[in-house]
Amino acid sequence: MKVLAMETSTAVGGVAIIVDGNIVAEETTLRQKTHSEIISPFTENCLLKAGLKLEDIDVFAVGQGPGSFTGIRVAANAGKTFFLQLQQAPGHY
Repeated sequence: MKVLAMETSTAVGGVAIIVDGNIVAEETTLRQKTHSEIISPFTENCLLKAGLKLEDIDVFAVGQGPGSFTGIRVAANAGKTFFLQLQQAPGHY
């Protein structure tokens, strides 16, 4: 199983790709106010490092806190957006 995990609710934010229980790529930052700016580039970098495409991801996981409500929404919105992108891609129903 391939998981794209995102955490943006605290000062430490990041993205990781986990394949069959092993972290194969990760990007982190300590600058909380920039999580909304880094989530997409971090996701792209992790996908490249892992040799995967967004379509290869089975599960989108987001941290639910504790932390800032706005921060939690950043990862939740990103996960939802990635999922909707896949649903609108040709060949998906």
